[in-house]
Amino acid sequence: MNATSGSATLAGESGRVAEPTPAPLSGTKPTLHVPPTLNVPLATAAPETVIAVAHPLPPSPAVLSVGDGVAAVLERSRRPATVLRTIDRYAVLSLPVRELDATRVPLLTYLAHAAEAGRPIAWDQSSARVRALVAAVEALITATDVPPDARAAALEWLSAVRLSNGPYDARAGDKLVVPEAMTALRAPLTARDPELARFLFEPDVLPRRSAGSSLDKGGDVFSSLGGNLYVGVTAEALLGFEERFPRNSRLVARDGRLVEEVYRTGRLAAADVRPSPRGLYAEELGAVSQGLRAARVVAPPALSAYLDATIAAFETGDAASLAAADDAWLAQAPPVAASFGFVETDWDPRARKGRFQALVVVDDTVLRTRFEKTLEALPSLISALPWTATMAPEDRASLPWPVQAVAGTGATGPILPAEITLPNDAEERGIAARTWLLGNVVRAVDAAMDELTLRTFASAEDLALVPRYREALSDAWVVLDWLVARLPVPRGPELAGRDPAVVLKELTTPLDFLKRTLVILHLLAQPAARSVFPELDDDALRALYRRVVRHETILLGRTASLRIEDDHHKALRTLVAFLADRGALRVDLPAAGDTTTPIQYRVDVAATRDGIAELLKEVARILAAGDYTAATTLFEHAVLPDAEAMAPLRERVRALGTHDAYAFDMVLSPF
Repeated sequence: MNATSGSATLAGESGRVAEPTPAPLSGTKPTLHVPPTLNVPLATAAPETVIAVAHPLPPSPAVLSVGDGVAAVLERSRRPATVLRTIDRYAVLSLPVRELDATRVPLLTYLAHAAEAGRPIAWDQSSARVRALVAAVEALITATDVPPDARAAALEWLSAVRLSNGPYDARAGDKLVVPEAMTALRAPLTARDPELARFLFEPDVLPRRSAGSSLDKGGDVFSSLGGNLYVGVTAEALLGFEERFPRNSRLVARDGRLVEEVYRTGRLAAADVRPSPRGLYAEELGAVSQGLRAARVVAPPALSAYLDATIAAFETGDAASLAAADDAWLAQAPPVAASFGFVETDWDPRARKGRFQALVVVDDTVLRTRFEKTLEALPSLISALPWTATMAPEDRASLPWPVQAVAGTGATGPILPAEITLPNDAEERGIAARTWLLGNVVRAVDAAMDELTLRTFASAEDLALVPRYREALSDAWVVLDWLVARLPVPRGPELAGRDPAVVLKELTTPLDFLKRTLVILHLLAQPAARSVFPELDDDALRALYRRVVRHETILLGRTASLRIEDDHHKALRTLVAFLADRGALRVDLPAAGDTTTPIQYRVDVAATRDGIAELLKEVARILAAGDYTAATTLFEHAVLPDAEAMAPLRERVRALGTHDAYAFDMVLSPF
């Protein structure tokens, strides 16, 4: 069968294997956290010879008492969000969970073990070399003659591998940079495996994991990539080939044909049940399913139904089972939910192959209540806007589900998004998608940034105000940002059916950022907002205004060019400069060489509130009319201070060590 025939050959299709049977649950003391282990065997062999993986059994609910570990989990859930360590450009944050119910800990522990069991899959999808490479590096650094600085550098690199689920940066996709001190390991690694040494130490050898959607850029995109979603496949061979398992298989060129190595455990034939052959990652998915089976016994009905559907999808891998699992995912309800499967396709140049993710969440009842109260107060809130705003009925019905992450691996751990919307093919299937909004992720990042900037960018007044209002302000921003996106400014007659994005050109995105920021700040000053956020008084507004200015100051200090290129920063700079021109606020930068005096922010709350309302009215007019000339004039505020003023600010920000991205030490997925 050739590659263009439109039919797939399934690896191991002729064979049958027994469904992996979970071992009896141990009656010993439970281990709540799977220790971070880098040297994990991965399924890199052909599906018929999948390498076994040893995973710890989840604890039995019968022996998991408060004295045996629940108290420790609850204590971890109450940790403040702080930067635990820095790895490359990532800050690793502790991730607290508010109001974690102790009775849910056994269920969460089962799910966390299931998530951890899938981590090897995520690693192997990133690179077929990672298992052997990590094992070799770990073996080398245990040698007594390794220089201490080389050992320390190797440990840092290994931590980066764990953070990114492989040897490529989790977001950028570039191969992780090897610390200079680690080059002392090159000779012994070359002696062990020359190809691994070349891959690790030569930047030009498979420099990227994936290439995005680049099949149209000429050449063969697959031959130069380090990812493990395709093996020996060329773009030409894919022409006319129809996959039966596009989302959950690795595509391999074998004996002149394309073979889909399906990710599945396999199952035996039974009454009304067709058999499925064993597939790629059978052992790992079997270990994941073992944890899911244990969890379903103590899970609420909706979650139990989802776990059953997911186990079935892992057994067969067929489209109907995947769709059934997606439907069951949509039906989950508080207080606990999970997401297991092959979801995100961002590592695939064709945007077909899903990478493994496992995410365990609990309800965020506080944030959910705030969303519900916001809808109750909606008429009063939108009446304060300078345009006639209405919310579509479908938007009212599509509130996100505020949740808190407690465990996750793969595409959802240790790096987490602020929200996820699933299933990815909802529009194609004609069903409504659902969004999980990870409230504790947003709060943790806000808290970490506050703690970082308060050291040098805050006055004594800030130090008193920020902790008091931090959580409520984070919640308020999340809720109102969702609301603002659903209250568009109506087009005026000046546009006459023209597309505002075409008329407003390069200023479309910064105008949208500016509008959203202004609406949030404006609505929080309205009396109606107090019914949703009763904690937010005038002092809270002062803290909020100062936080916005402080954030813009950080962005200003990080601007290396002669102009502001970032659209988000352009919007914030315009806002701050506009308010400063009206005397509503003032920022006193330190003198050159002064690294101790806090930057002084002077904010007149009433004048700032009035200035925000004035600017919002003008931005709404510009958007309604598509007034490009006025928009250009408005963004003339987005200019940098003179070089003399910028020098000490850049020096201060450099010393601060701000971060580009974050990873998370979750309650049940410790980093």
